Amino acid sequence: MDVLNNAFNLLVNKHKNKFYLLGPNIDGISEGFAKKYDAEFIKTNYSLVDCKVIDLFSDEFGDRGHKKQKKENALFELLLKLRNEQTIIYCSSLVRVQYLSKKFCEYLVEQNIEPGREELSIIEWIRKNVSDKWGV
Repeated sequence: MDVLNNAFNLLVNKHKNKFYLLGPNIDGISEGFAKKYDAEFIKTNYSLVDCKVIDLFSDEFGDRGHKKQKKENALFELLLKLRNEQTIIYCSSLVRVQYLSKKFCEYLVEQNIEPGREELSIIEWIRKNVSDKWGV
């Protein structure tokens, strides 16, 4: 982040730029905008987020029916392997999150794996503020 701040500082203070636009999904500016503001667009691949993609599914999962089960099992095995690390899993919808959460719980039961019993401060807050009828 310091590099980005230094670059911005250099552009604004040393080169006296009038504006600086930053956005991950900006592919260009209109010709009229460029002329009106004497602007130049420079596209870069710079990212503030380090994105590591682990592709386990490309060619090895077979037909559609078996592919789903194999992908789920691969995900669950990966979650177990990374259980002591911070992990984010992106899903296509809330329904998919709920489905995979329930399937993962079932997987843990099938594997005779019990969740940790340590008390976390968030657990008490959830008990007080979230209905038992909700799927958290």
